[in-house]
Amino acid sequence: MLSPSVTKRLIALHGWSGTVLSILLYVVMLTGAVIVFDDEILRWSRDAAPPQALIDRPIHADVAALAARVPPALRGEVLIAGHSSGHRRVAFTGRGPADAEPMTAEFLLDRDGAVVRRLDAPTDDLRRADPHMALERFIVDLHVQLHLPAPWGLYATGVLGLTMLVAAISGALIHRHLVRDAFLARRPGGRVASARDAHVLAGVWGLPFAALLAFTGAFLSFALSLGLPIVAMVAFGGDQRQALEAVLGAPRAADAAPGPLADLDAIVADAARRADAEPLAVTVEDYGARGAEVRVIHAPASGALTGATLVYDGATGGFVREHVLVGAAPSLGSALVSLAAPLHFGTFAGLLSRAVWAGLGAAMTYAVVSGVDLWLRRREGDQFWAVCRRAMVCVVWGLPFAMACAAVAFFATVGVGTPWTATPAGFLTGCALAVGWTCLARRGDAAALGRDLRAAAGAALLVLPLIRVAAGGAGWPDALWTRDPAVAGIDLAVALLGLWLLAPALRAAGEAAFAAARRSGAVQAARNRAKGASAPPD
Repeated sequence: MLSPSVTKRLIALHGWSGTVLSILLYVVMLTGAVIVFDDEILRWSRDAAPPQALIDRPIHADVAALAARVPPALRGEVLIAGHSSGHRRVAFTGRGPADAEPMTAEFLLDRDGAVVRRLDAPTDDLRRADPHMALERFIVDLHVQLHLPAPWGLYATGVLGLTMLVAAISGALIHRHLVRDAFLARRPGGRVASARDAHVLAGVWGLPFAALLAFTGAFLSFALSLGLPIVAMVAFGGDQRQALEAVLGAPRAADAAPGPLADLDAIVADAARRADAEPLAVTVEDYGARGAEVRVIHAPASGALTGATLVYDGATGGFVREHVLVGAAPSLGSALVSLAAPLHFGTFAGLLSRAVWAGLGAAMTYAVVSGVDLWLRRREGDQFWAVCRRAMVCVVWGLPFAMACAAVAFFATVGVGTPWTATPAGFLTGCALAVGWTCLARRGDAAALGRDLRAAAGAALLVLPLIRVAAGGAGWPDALWTRDPAVAGIDLAVALLGLWLLAPALRAAGEAAFAAARRSGAVQAARNRAKGASAPPD
C-alpha cells in the first residue's frame, strides 16, 4: 500500500507527464490509430484494383526479360512485389560507389506481363515520383517523425513514447482497484464526475495496450537513430559500420563471376511450402552473378505473429537459412526485435488485428485527451490554464479537421500531379483556420469552441468521399464489383465518422429549431388570445 504522500506525488507525475507533452502525444496517437490502415488508405488514394498476388503469375521469365532491358550496373538488387496500383512491380537498383546516389529502374506489369510503366530515377526520389502516395506518406511521416528533420523527428516520437509509458505506469499505480475500476458505472450527465468515470474506464482497459505501444514505439524510434550511435561510440570508437556488423553479422562475400539464376518460380513454390504462408515479395541480390542470393518474404503464417524471410542460393536454388534481424542465427533477442513492429502496428493477424489496434488506439487517445481535460478543468480559475485548455481543444478537434483538409487538397490535385506540395499545404491551411477560429471565438468558452471545430471536422470528412468521386474516382458500385472494396470501405468509414462528429451540432440545431418553433407557437397563441379578449361581444 502506497503512503498518501507517495500517492500524491504519483498523481502529480501522472498529470504532468500527460499534460506537458499532451499535444504532440495526441497527434502521434491519433495518426497511429489511422495508419494501421495505411495499405487501405493507399489503395483508396490510388482508386485501383487490388494488388496482384506474387503467385498469380510466374515471375522468372518476366524478370529475365526485364533484366535484358537494363544495364548491368542496375542489377545489384532486384525487387519483385505487388503494387498498390494493382500491377506487379519489378525494380532494379544499382550498387555504385558509397558516395554516389543509387539509381533504380522500376517496371509495372499488368496481369498479362506487359509493361505498363517504366520509371528511371534516383532510388530516394522514386517514391515521390508517384503522386498517388502523397496522402499516405504524409500521414505516416506525421506519425513517425512529426515531419521534423531527421533524426530529430525520431527523437521526438521516442520521447513521446517514453512519456506515454510513464503515464501508463503511474496510472496503474494510482488505480489501486483496477478490477473494480474496469467495471465502474459511469455517472450520467456532463459533470466532472462523469468525465472522470469515462477517463478511468478508457484508461484502465487500455493500460496494457498503452504500455505495449509506448515501449515498442520508443524502441522503433530510438533503435537506429540513437541506440546504434551510442553503441558505436561506447564499444567501437564511433564506427557505426563496425557496430552494425557486430549486431547483424558481416556482409557476405559474393562471387561476382557471371552465372545463371535458378528458377525463381521453383524457389517461390518451395518457400511457400516451408513458410506455410503467402509470399509477399522476392529480392535477388547480385542478379546475373554466380553468388546471387534470393530472399522470399512471407506474410505471417496462421497463428504466427511475424512473417518469415527465407534465403536461397541464387545459383542452385537450394534453401540456405531463415533470415533473422539480429545476429546470424535465430535467437531470443532476434525474435523479440522482430516482434516490435507487428505489435506496434497490429499487422500480425491481417485486417482483424489492425481493426482491433485502431479501436484500442482510439480508446487510448480518448484516455489521454480526457485526462488532460480533467486536469485543466480543475484549474479553470487560473487564466494560464484556461488558455491551455482552449489550446488543447483547438488541437483535439483541429487536427482531424486539418487532416481532412489535407485529403481534400490531395484529391483535388492528384489528377494534375501536384499532391506532394498540395497535401501539406492543405494540412497547414486547416491548422491555420482552426487556430484562427480559436483566437476569434468567444473567449473562455472552451466547450463552444470544441463544438464549432468538431462540426467543421465532421463537415470536411462528410464531403470528402464526394470530392474523391468528383475528382474522377470510382463510385461505390464500380469500387465494390470491379475495382477495390477498400475504396468503398474507407469512404463509408469517413462518412460515418463525419456524421458522428456532426451529431452534436445537428442535435443542437434541431433543439434550437424546436425551441424557436415552440416560442413562435406560444407567441401566436398569445396573440390569438389577445385578439379574442379585445374582440367586441356579440
